[in-house]
Amino acid sequence: MRILIVEDNEISAAIMDSNLRQRNYETLVARTGNEALQLLDAHWDIGLVIADIMLPEVDGLELVRRMREDAKWQEIPVIVCSSLADAEHVAKAARLGCRHYLLKPVERVKLLQLVDKILTGEKAIPVLGDKKQIAAKYGLAAESLSRILSAFAQLVAENIAALQPDASGASGSAGTLNLARLAEGAVTLGAERLLTHVQSLQARGADAVPTPEERDTLLKELKLVERALASQYQTEPKPAEPPKQP
Repeated sequence: MRILIVEDNEISAAIMDSNLRQRNYETLVARTGNEALQLLDAHWDIGLVIADIMLPEVDGLELVRRMREDAKWQEIPVIVCSSLADAEHVAKAARLGCRHYLLKPVERVKLLQLVDKILTGEKAIPVLGDKKQIAAKYGLAAESLSRILSAFAQLVAENIAALQPDASGASGSAGTLNLARLAEGAVTLGAERLLTHVQSLQARGADAVPTPEERDTLLKELKLVERALASQYQTEPKPAEPPKQP
């Protein structure tokens, strides 16, 4: 899991980056809101964002607003970090779902205490299991594991396509999602979060139609798994064909 620091002041960014790295956190640094959005899109494993409010191009609150509108990022916790302590900015951050606010200059102890508190338990449930551990658990050679990962990547891509709304705005029922195969693959590859969502749908029956919230949550998790497979395991599934209409 990585922490994205969004700070245009080089000194402040360097201090936070150093403090977090000393705590053995992996970090990325963006100087602008636009750069932050690009890094979020490129790195599936960002689990926390620390953002200044006063940023060039896209300010910190606008960055948070865009994150909350995108299913891939809307659950990533954000620490708003700013010298602006007035009630208006605090209230705006709270309305966007930011429950954490630090005043600059940020004190090292307060920063690390808050980051540790937010991320406690988050790192225990990875998007995917470790590649070496999977190979060792099932006694798989590199070539065999590669075939399994590619097949799972293809399955994930097909289910993402099935969840995307068609031209009429309708999405597929649970019966079009290959839930049994998704569950089997999730168990094999340690995708525990995906497994939880799939099992929740399975419990309602093969003909159940996901609610909009269930569809969005499952779609978000599938996209995270897809990006994890591509980034961590270099899988390249073929483009999935849209589901056939009955």
